[in-house]
Amino acid sequence: MEEERAREAEILRAKEAEAKALADAAAAAEAEAQAAAEAEAQAAAKAEAKAAAEAQQALTQGESLNQLITQDMVTGIPSLEMPDKLYEGDATNKPLMGYEVDEESSEHGEIPIDNVPFSVKVEADNREGVHAWFKHTHCPILSHITHKEEEKNIYISKMFTFSNHEMVLIFGLLGNIVSFLVFLAPLPTFYSIYKKKSSEGFQSIPYVVALLSALLLLYYGFLKTNALLIITINCIGCVIEVIYLIMFIIYAPKKLKISTLILILVADIGGFGMTMIITFFIVKRAFRVHAVGLICAIFNIAVFAAPLSIMRRVIKTRSVEFMPFSLSLFLTLCATMWFFYGLFDKDNYIMMPNVLGFLFGISQMILYLIYKNAKNKVEANSTEKQEHGFDDDDNKQNFTSMVEMKENIV
Repeated sequence: MEEERAREAEILRAKEAEAKALADAAAAAEAEAQAAAEAEAQAAAKAEAKAAAEAQQALTQGESLNQLITQDMVTGIPSLEMPDKLYEGDATNKPLMGYEVDEESSEHGEIPIDNVPFSVKVEADNREGVHAWFKHTHCPILSHITHKEEEKNIYISKMFTFSNHEMVLIFGLLGNIVSFLVFLAPLPTFYSIYKKKSSEGFQSIPYVVALLSALLLLYYGFLKTNALLIITINCIGCVIEVIYLIMFIIYAPKKLKISTLILILVADIGGFGMTMIITFFIVKRAFRVHAVGLICAIFNIAVFAAPLSIMRRVIKTRSVEFMPFSLSLFLTLCATMWFFYGLFDKDNYIMMPNVLGFLFGISQMILYLIYKNAKNKVEANSTEKQEHGFDDDDNKQNFTSMVEMKENIV
């Protein structure tokens, strides 16, 4: 009995010792965890204090950049180097000093600043992919930070830059405006025809050709993607040319009416219809827009031969009565607008014909300046009228029509 009691007492003491050891281990673990938590809290407090100090220092340095930007952005832009303290420890696109990071920056890593006439973008040598925008008008402190991984060079860019798409829109709108004014150029003549109830010997060929050019370019605009500005002006051109031709047919002599209707049937309906049938059913879809564009370019280049007769007449008669300066100016302006439209849109079928348009327009204005004060203008006019049976209004209208044909090249 005593042995059993002794054994039980020994087991009890062993269990008590084990329980005490477990309690001691738990207490030690708790103390260790508490110490770790205290250490972590101290480290976080130190990090927060350090970040606050760096942010304050960065703001101070940012304010000091006011003294660096002294030159006007129009006359010159100074080179700036970004102080390292303006950045976090890495380039991880993290917010700095409470500023928001733009997640949707443009493809060049630039962030636009609204209502700021000038701005400077600087990148630090040792901070890859971090860009900062500084406002120039009020206070050049840090306003935005964005992440960009590729470029390292320090560079400065002006705010007012335009993409190719924006340039296409600008020159396309300007081209539409100028072309519309050119389409309206024959209005005084047709008003005179309406009042006199007679076509007065004018020819319908320029308007038939202008309508065909507008139809071809309208077809090209529908085949090509993102060509709304080509479609709009040629829709307007088609309507205006049809109105001109209707008025011409109404007031023209019977013989001229028949010849005009034949021209419309053969050139506008037949020619344009054949072009649509061939390109739509024979040419493969992948090459269709190029085929129609090439046809438009060749046709429009051929149309430029029309005013050569007027230029020849100016040189021969030494008179600019047949070639108004305003129309030559509009020709040059219109060709310039559509040339740059084709250039920025990378459309050679629009760009190349307007090179000729520009050259012809400049040539006509030079001829005007040379012969505008010719002394024998009256005698030359009289001789020319007898040869061709036209009066001054006839010659001006024919030149207007030829210029209008050229202005369909958009």
